[in-house]
Amino acid sequence: TRPPRKNDDKIYIEHNEFCRILDEFIEYTKYNNYWYGRKKADILLAKNENIIVDIEPIGLYKYTEFCNLHNIPYITIYLKCDESERLKRIKNDKIRISRIDNYFEDAEWFKFYDIILDTSKFTINEITQIIQCIIVINKKQNLQVI
Repeated sequence: TRPPRKNDDKIYIEHNEFCRILDEFIEYTKYNNYWYGRKKADILLAKNENIIVDIEPIGLYKYTEFCNLHNIPYITIYLKCDESERLKRIKNDKIRISRIDNYFEDAEWFKFYDIILDTSKFTINEITQIIQCIIVINKKQNLQVI
């Protein structure tokens, strides 16, 4: 429900419309006074493709439950980062600074992930390459990466 950003390919809807179609979402959350979510249909339409879904750990259960229900193979990867590197990456970004506090809460979710990837020493391009290698190594067709 947030305003579109320049060169952004996401789909935006008004708050009232978002509330009207809540049952169409796998999961949804409010962040910085805007609502975010992914529709069930998006995942079902991509069932025969490799896709990556970026979600908070709390949404993990809903995604895995949905994939299991619809027989969609998946692998879960938690992108971990040490606190000093995390602070460097979000320097001067006051909106995201609050997410640091959630890191220690996220640690309780580690046991639910297939892979914990420490990204502290990697660039975003290197992280992307590592994830691509993980997909290939697992040799799962139509893999959903959550």
